[in-house]
Amino acid sequence: MNRLRKLIKEILLESLESFKDATADISFDHDKKDPYFKTDLGRENVKKARAVKQAWAAHSDREFFKDLIKIHWFSNQHMFYHRKSPVNIWLSLVMNFFKMPHDNEISVCGYRKDKDIPIILGWGKLGVEVQGWTTLAANEMDSIASGYHGSSDTDEDSEALRARIAKGPITSFRNDGSSPSFKKNVSRRPSRFGDPYAVDQYALDANSFETRFADSYSPGNELIIDHWTPIRWVIEQEYLTSLMRRPNLEKMNALLSLIEKSNLPLVDLSLTTIDTKELRTMLDKKLKADMKRIAAP
Repeated sequence: MNRLRKLIKEILLESLESFKDATADISFDHDKKDPYFKTDLGRENVKKARAVKQAWAAHSDREFFKDLIKIHWFSNQHMFYHRKSPVNIWLSLVMNFFKMPHDNEISVCGYRKDKDIPIILGWGKLGVEVQGWTTLAANEMDSIASGYHGSSDTDEDSEALRARIAKGPITSFRNDGSSPSFKKNVSRRPSRFGDPYAVDQYALDANSFETRFADSYSPGNELIIDHWTPIRWVIEQEYLTSLMRRPNLEKMNALLSLIEKSNLPLVDLSLTTIDTKELRTMLDKKLKADMKRIAAP
């Protein structure tokens, strides 16, 4: 009987409604460009943001989230041509992910293992699957709004980061936190809370978790992950095909070099392994042919 009571109590706690009841008195709207809550307004709101995460931890089914596929996508806007320094900007923004200490919380999308991984608006061309501990989850990333994309895991604003990156690509895989651009033990928090629709989008368990990707205009879900480990690269096949063509061969060469150095496998959206040795052979032939074309009178 005691075991049954304990089970019922756990079921009641692990629900969206119990989370909503626990956070009914929390309301704030913070600037998502200040993900560290460093401003005066941030110092006022940080306790409320922490309370949201604490309530989620108390009412969520951690085992369910442990079993999800979790992918940190790189923003599509950084995956294409940049007039000033295309390869440096693109390469360095991808490399920043690998420079980050693994005890920094990051934002990912979550997927059930029995479902296909879909393309989502603004994301889903290139990413890294990770394993880690979920500390917050919502079915729409705009509900959490944990920080500006592209550089929200760094200690610099977007413009400062782009200016630094433009000086040259980052080529180290160090994760010791020694880079001055990265803090250790950085937490990600919701930048706003209290809107009824947004709160309804929070995911606490299998019943409240959704993958709303019926069309390409869905913003996708968001999970905040702590103590994470990268396990494989994920790339959309069409995007890979475009990188293997002129004028993107230089980008593909830079990306493939990163993949090779990372010693992580590469898969497509069906999680089918892509042979990187075959890719390298094909790419080297294309690069060689392109050099001959350029050198030709």
